[in-house]
Amino acid sequence: MMRCVFAGLLTFGIAGCASVALAPAPVTATLMLTEEQSALRSSANAFCDDAEDKGWVQTQSGFDALHRAFFQSQASFAAPDTTYADTLETSRDTRLAQGQALLTDVAAATSALDAVNTEAETLLASDASAARSDIASFERALVFAQKARRSFLEGAERVGIDQSAQAGLLQDRIDGFDLEIDRARRLADR
Repeated sequence: MMRCVFAGLLTFGIAGCASVALAPAPVTATLMLTEEQSALRSSANAFCDDAEDKGWVQTQSGFDALHRAFFQSQASFAAPDTTYADTLETSRDTRLAQGQALLTDVAAATSALDAVNTEAETLLASDASAARSDIASFERALVFAQKARRSFLEGAERVGIDQSAQAGLLQDRIDGFDLEIDRARRLADR
């Protein structure tokens, strides 16, 4: 008898659990507007966008890198399709014009990085704390500046500017760009 009562309670309990309807919980979403970009983030992003647009730095999306890694050879994964030096060589007719374009690009990069560094110094001097997005944007600009410097040196070598009358002027401009990169490094370490 005890067995029958236990079996009945067990059956009733299981049946009761099985009859509960499982419905998904209501979904709620909260839409938050992002904060306005700080002056530092705006100038750092502008520097990076300009570096990409002018070809000083070649980037690829994470998906592109993943696709190349899995579906193409390592040689094609390692090198971008067109480098700054390639663009510099093909976009100008003479070595003098190529050298002038390079000098102009180095000066523009130096000026833009100076603006980013000035914004970083302003933020550090203020009582406001830097947001993570500001720091990430600034560090990205520093990485882009270092890549741009390598592109400029490769371009100078490729077009033979080191053996021309423009070599001294280019070295002065590269030195100025190096000073801005060092300034950015010091700011990033603070």
